[in-house]
Amino acid sequence: MTNFYLAISVFLLAHIIPAYKPLRNGLADLMGERPFLVAYGTLSTVLMIWLFWAYFDAPYVELWAFEEWMRWVPLIIMPISCILITTGLGSPNPLSISFISVEKFDEQHPGIVALSSHPAIWGLFLWSASHVIPNGDLAAVLMFSLLSLLGLYGPVSLNMKRKHRLGNDEWQRINVVVKQAPISVKDIGFGKIVLGLVVYGILLYFHGAVIGVEPVIL
Repeated sequence: MTNFYLAISVFLLAHIIPAYKPLRNGLADLMGERPFLVAYGTLSTVLMIWLFWAYFDAPYVELWAFEEWMRWVPLIIMPISCILITTGLGSPNPLSISFISVEKFDEQHPGIVALSSHPAIWGLFLWSASHVIPNGDLAAVLMFSLLSLLGLYGPVSLNMKRKHRLGNDEWQRINVVVKQAPISVKDIGFGKIVLGLVVYGILLYFHGAVIGVEPVIL
């Protein structure tokens, strides 16, 4: 378990230390904002790969026994998780993470942002949290619990960062406006919702081959 404990400790520190504003701002000033984000994103990806590799290599230490009903927790929650991730990353959002330029954001028609300021983060939280219950071994509980806690901290951290970037008054104004905006499947994007369900189907289909555990027993 040594490698796993080391991986989980480094992964946690890599997400806690940059939250210290003077250090984060100093690195961003030294490297430039975009190079800093690229470097940090690359580091996070590498550490995530290490964490999962260490998890799969860790010995099985049972904390609670698996029961058949437990498999239904992620089966039911994961479609919601995938939809939140695809609609969140696929929609412009000045309040959180997104793959789409914020210049395309329409505060009168914010789409999924009207439902949640951080849809992708909450989607990732649901993914990790839903996997705690059916995985009752020590390594899985530690890893998925850690990722769940980071998912809960994510919106708090992003709110502070966006307040600093936009200014408190502008951040509050956008939050008020988007929460009052209408929300519909059309606004969210039917294609993004379908994409989320497709991603869910792909994860379900390849889960057994990649992870080694069949989520559905037919």
